[in-house]
Amino acid sequence: MRIIIGNRNERKIDINFPLFTVTFLLRVTPKFVLKHILKKLQAKIALDDIDFRAISRAIYSLRKYKGLAIVEIKESNGSEVLIKI
Repeated sequence: MRIIIGNRNERKIDINFPLFTVTFLLRVTPKFVLKHILKKLQAKIALDDIDFRAISRAIYSLRKYKGLAIVEIKESNGSEVLIKI
């Protein structure tokens, strides 16, 4: 997975994540980390309703579609965000 953040006047930032890292983080960290974050923010979100395992399986299945743009945002001021496989 590749995340590219750019601005018209500045250099682009390119971050590469292997898909197995993304799927591992989705399976292991969300409930542990989100519980502590939500506790600090005193927010009420039911984490049991979010199926992180299904999300990680869906992301892992996207590995067949190398180069697929998941998110592509371009603003009129030249800022852009691109997330692709």
